[in-house]
Amino acid sequence: RVLFRSASLDLGRDGIAALVGRDGVVRARYAHGSTQIGQRIKNPLGLAFFAQGKTEGYSEGLSRLDQRRRLYYFRQIPGFPLWVTVAFGADEYRTAQLNSKHADLLQTSELTLLLVSLALLFSGHRWREARNHRSVILSEERLNLALDGGGLALWDWDLDHGEFVVNERLERMLGYPANEFKADNQR
Repeated sequence: RVLFRSASLDLGRDGIAALVGRDGVVRARYAHGSTQIGQRIKNPLGLAFFAQGKTEGYSEGLSRLDQRRRLYYFRQIPGFPLWVTVAFGADEYRTAQLNSKHADLLQTSELTLLLVSLALLFSGHRWREARNHRSVILSEERLNLALDGGGLALWDWDLDHGEFVVNERLERMLGYPANEFKADNQR
């Protein structure tokens, strides 16, 4: 009778799954292709948890059956003097965790770089926009100085829409108060 199948239970190279009685006898065990049962484990790791009244727990230790260091999870089966143990090889588990952390760090770094790039792009655009705005203001100031120095004024006549626009300087030159001069090409 098969209790564990490697196709549905991937515990890695050093992982195990076992069903152990409170007496320390292995009732079922799967460890990288091995399904040894019937061995008695001296001072099983899970027994200490149950002696404290706990029904589940975590531990790290050296297997008394095959001398491999593992990270164990123990859980008592309610109503039975048995517990289920699932364990991963400590080095294999830590390597996987380290690789996962490296992948997370790489992904976080890439996202940070993307955000910094976007921030630089937008701030560069805002800087160019502010520089162009300052340039337009300076150009208008120079134009006004030139118009004032020459006693000149500006006007614009839009023949398509019938609008005639003048600046305050032309209104003063023509003797009108500000915003009183109206002209159009309508008959």
